[in-house]
Amino acid sequence: MARMKPPYRGVSILLATFVVGVTCVGQAARAQTAAPSDDAQVLVKQGQKLNSEGKQDEALKLYKRALETSPNSYEAHLESGVALDLKGDYAAAREHLKKAIEVAPPDQKNRALRVMAFSYAFENNSAEAEKYEKQVFDALMAKSDFEAAAGVANELARIKLESGDIDGAANWYRTGYETAVRKTDMKDADKNLWAFRWAHAQARIAARREQRDARRNRLPQRKRHSTKRTIRTRHSSSRI
Repeated sequence: MARMKPPYRGVSILLATFVVGVTCVGQAARAQTAAPSDDAQVLVKQGQKLNSEGKQDEALKLYKRALETSPNSYEAHLESGVALDLKGDYAAAREHLKKAIEVAPPDQKNRALRVMAFSYAFENNSAEAEKYEKQVFDALMAKSDFEAAAGVANELARIKLESGDIDGAANWYRTGYETAVRKTDMKDADKNLWAFRWAHAQARIAARREQRDARRNRLPQRKRHSTKRTIRTRHSSSRI
């Protein structure tokens, strides 16, 4: 399968940054969660190192061996999905990510859902990404973990923005800010930080809308110029 490149560079950077976080969280999670097999655990750890070095094919070989040992290994399925996403093989990645969500320990399910969301972000499909991020947001809201939920809302807003859904981004940035300030014991420094994030988000949204409107305004002008050239050409031809 040919490797696909995401049209928006911002999404690539965002996903790559998130993948690093996934790897780090995964290492911590394995220290707390019993792995189905010590051999599979070692293979996954080795694969993560190779994946972080850009050696996705080599990493995938190790993940495959891990799954042969432990077919329901959450980490092996998750990391396979991450590596395949980085290769641009999104359909194959999502098969592994679906399995990772299915077999994830309760404290790791949100992580798997977020990775799936970013898989769709790679293709700028923010509508599908929203389905998975929204599950994480709702789960955190159910636990009244407002600040964490706000972080997920902002994460989704960034996906929306980089995918071209400016209005969707604006809605989720607003949701992020309004959710964060629901935390009753938030320190003043944190309140100021969220206020700054909200102001910065509004500025980015305004800038993107101006760019969008400018592009739309240029289209009629191009059509008019094209029409004038056509009329002049026809007029010149009729005189010959």
